Amino acid sequence: LDSPSALLIKNLRALVGWTQAEAATAVYVSTRAWQLWEAGTRRMPPALWELSCIKAGIHPEYRQAKHH
Repeated sequence: LDSPSALLIKNLRALVGWTQAEAATAVYVSTRAWQLWEAGTRRMPPALWELSCIKAGIHPEYRQAKHH
């Protein structure tokens, strides 16, 4: 699993309807870290990308996890 592009990170957040602060809270990082990922200044670690997808309910292996 590779780090996602800045556009992919933004698109995930928009799809779920999260603010940057809400997205950051979902994966246990600062809002600033999320902002840097969206700006493409810093690369999001693949594990946090996977966690973001799980929390957003779009990970193909964990779609049910959002509802628990």
